[in-house]
Amino acid sequence: MTALVRYLATELISSQRWFPPMVVFAAVFGMLYSTGAGPAIPAYGATVMLLFPISAWFSAVVANSEDPVARTVTMAAAGGWRRTSLGVLLVAVLGNSLPLAISVLVPIAVNPVPYPVSTVLVGLGGHVVSVALGTAVGLLCSRPLVTGPGWTMSALIAVMLVAAGVGRVPPLGDLIGNMFAQSAAVPLALAWHIPLALAVLAAAHLAVIHLGARRL
Repeated sequence: MTALVRYLATELISSQRWFPPMVVFAAVFGMLYSTGAGPAIPAYGATVMLLFPISAWFSAVVANSEDPVARTVTMAAAGGWRRTSLGVLLVAVLGNSLPLAISVLVPIAVNPVPYPVSTVLVGLGGHVVSVALGTAVGLLCSRPLVTGPGWTMSALIAVMLVAAGVGRVPPLGDLIGNMFAQSAAVPLALAWHIPLALAVLAAAHLAVIHLGARRL
């Protein structure tokens, strides 16, 4: 599995398709913190909201980094679609860990007042929820379930619009709403938001394995 992850990561880096989502993340993140982001929890809420579309976009890029012919060769070398899809998931999670770490750690470094450990843990948990859900969406909106870059991007935009329209639906909408409101219930809510988001990611991966196998 290590060799497969290394290969997929190398293929992704050489394709340079990772560049646009990371540039957009860096630009928006820089604007958020260019003049100070204000109170810590709402500031974390803003980057939690940002990471959802960015991680979905990046995950779709990872899943689509190889063309169908190259992916067939990779599957043969890796031992099948199940192992290949797991490798894609791991590369997507590892790649999304970078903006997650930046979102959690940079505010600590630039803020003149030290963040309490509890605040940092809330920020970390919120970003884990966002990245898990974004990764799930990205994998479901890419090959082999959705073919063609145009259809993938259309599916991602549609999901983001729906997510924005439904408002405070758990886990992400409810979490962001509580973070912006600086609710004291955020730590308690994370106790079930995180497992729910991870369960969604696991369900998405299973869907990719079983439905994707029929479309290969």
